[in-house]
Amino acid sequence: MPEPRVTFVIPCFNHGRFVASAVESCLRQRDADVHVVIVDDGSTDGATPDACDALACERVHVLHQVNRGLPAARNAGIARARELGRDWHGEYLAFLDADDFLEETFAKDLAQALDGAPADVSHAYCQERLVELGHGTWKVPEWDADLLLITNLHPVTCLVRWSAIDALLTGASPRPRGPFDESMRLGYEDWELWITLAARGFRGVRVPRVLFNWRRHSHDTMIFDAVKRHDDLYAHIIRAHPEMYTPRLEALLRRTNSMIRAWNMNWLDESGEPIPLINLKRARDELVRLREQHHRLGADVGALRARAEKAEHEAMTLAAERDMARDEAARLRSASARIAQDYERMGAVRLHHAAHRVLSALPPFVSRPMTRVGGAIVRLLARSMGTSGAGSRPVAQVPEAGEAGPAPAQVDERSSQPARRHAPGARTP
Repeated sequence: MPEPRVTFVIPCFNHGRFVASAVESCLRQRDADVHVVIVDDGSTDGATPDACDALACERVHVLHQVNRGLPAARNAGIARARELGRDWHGEYLAFLDADDFLEETFAKDLAQALDGAPADVSHAYCQERLVELGHGTWKVPEWDADLLLITNLHPVTCLVRWSAIDALLTGASPRPRGPFDESMRLGYEDWELWITLAARGFRGVRVPRVLFNWRRHSHDTMIFDAVKRHDDLYAHIIRAHPEMYTPRLEALLRRTNSMIRAWNMNWLDESGEPIPLINLKRARDELVRLREQHHRLGADVGALRARAEKAEHEAMTLAAERDMARDEAARLRSASARIAQDYERMGAVRLHHAAHRVLSALPPFVSRPMTRVGGAIVRLLARSMGTSGAGSRPVAQVPEAGEAGPAPAQVDERSSQPARRHAPGARTP
C-alpha cells in the first residue's frame, strides 16, 4: 500500500500555546505523506498569529482571516488546500482542532480502513482519549444511519475521502461555501456534516482504536456550551434535513423511546428529570464531597508530617548539641586532672607535704611552736625578698599545725604581700 496523502486542516482561535503540538502530531505521522493548513481565525490574544506563522514551512501553510467561527475556518482551510494543488488536494482530508493532538498511526490506520472500501464509504473514524482535565475514552459505536439522526456517533477528527468532500461542493445542490454549515457557529457543525454525507448516500466506518486525543484544558469548552443549546441546535439540524427525518419519524421516535426505557430513564420525577438520573447526580455530588474531604485530610496529613519532620530534626540537633557538651565536659575534666598532676609534681608542693606529714606526726606541744617559728621565719624571708626588687619570688609560708597546706604564692601587683589560696590536694591533720 503506498503512503496515503493526507491534508490536515487546523482552525486556530487564541490557542497559540497548543498549535505547535497539534501540528507536530500531524507531521510525525508514520507512513503517510502529510500537509497541514493552519487557519488563524482572527485571534485576539496577540500571540497566536505569530505562533502560527512560526510553524510555516514547505508542508505547513498558514492562512489568516477575520473571525468567522469554527465551521467557516474549516471551510476556508479546505478551499485553500484545493487552491494549493495536487499535493494538498490528494486522497484524504482530516480536521484537527488546534488544542488537540493525534497518535502517530492515525493516518495510516484509518487509511487502511478506507483502502479498498466501497465508494459509499466517505470516512473512517476512531476512538477518542480525553486528556488533562478530561478522563477516559469515548468508545465510539459502529456506524448506524438511524442512530446518527438521534445522536452524534464520533468526533470531528477522522479521515475523510476528498472525493466525498468534492461531492458536497459539486452536483445538483452544492453547498455554497464548503462542507460545513457556517451558520452553526455555536456547535454540532460536525454532526450536521455526517448527516449531510448520509443524505448523499455515504456512510462511515469505525476503527476501534484510540488514535485521537481530545485535550480538555478548561472547564468552559465549546462542547459544553453546545450541549446547553442542544434543543435549538438539534432543531436546526432537523429543519435542515427533512429528507432524512420525515420518512423515519416513527422509527426514530420508537428507537428513542426504547433507548430511554433500556436505560431506565422513563421514570420521571415531578421536576421532569428521570429518577435514576437524579440518584446518579446525588451520588456524583457525594463523591465530589468525599473527594474534597479526602484532599483536605491529605493536606492535614501533609502538615502533620512536616511538623513531625521538623520535630525530628530539632531532636537530632539537640542530641548533637548534648554530645558536644559531653565531649567538652570530658575534655575539661581531663585538662583539670592534668593540671592537678602537674601541681602535685612541683618541688615546693612535695616539700610542703613532707613538712606537713612530719609536723602532723609530732605532739601538739612540739608541732605548734615549730609551726609558729617556721611561719615567722617564712614571713621574715618573704618581707626581705619582697624588698629586694622586682622579679623576686615569695617564699612559701610554713603552715601552722592544723592549717591547710599553702598553694604556690601569687603576688598581687598592687602589694608586695603574696596572695594565698588553698592548694589542690592539700591535707589537714
